Amino acid sequence: MAQSGEIKLELGSRRKLESSGWTTFDLHGADIDYDLNRGIPLPEDTVEVIYSIHFLEHINFKDLLNFLEECREC
Repeated sequence: MAQSGEIKLELGSRRKLESSGWTTFDLHGADIDYDLNRGIPLPEDTVEVIYSIHFLEHINFKDLLNFLEECREC
């Protein structure tokens, strides 16, 4: 299991960032293929930084604040 603040996370990347130290999440083609509409499947306080570009607009607006809160808790 990851230690506190150990993971660098990229959301909605659609690509693997080989040898970059980032863990990528997306529906297909990332390090972890996962539907982020279901939340982020990581324990609290394990993520050092989250990067995302052209992704948040794909989250249902009514779920967006909850998703951002979940990002903060990671």
